[in-house]
Amino acid sequence: MPFLDVLISQENEKLITTVYTKPTNLGYCLNGRSECPQKYKNSTIGTYIRRALTHCRMWKQVHKEIERSSQVLVNNGFSEKDIHQLTRKLIDSWYNKKEKREKRRY
Repeated sequence: MPFLDVLISQENEKLITTVYTKPTNLGYCLNGRSECPQKYKNSTIGTYIRRALTHCRMWKQVHKEIERSSQVLVNNGFSEKDIHQLTRKLIDSWYNKKEKREKRRY
């Protein structure tokens, strides 16, 4: 059942969430070769990566969504190097924050 960019499915009585894109989505986004400032380009990359991290429940799905998003970005003129660097930075930041939150609970 798709709902607000999230696909909710049930497997073995567990709810699984992943990123949902409409079948009619052509994969267009900001062009990586455009004249806009680099911060806007980085924001576009970051949005795709954060969406994978927040919407997908399991690492396998996060990885699959990051691969799909990376291909969309490359198709729109983004550098693979920029995508890879920002992806690594965001994933490290995401899991470091998550670990700090879990430590505070105890």
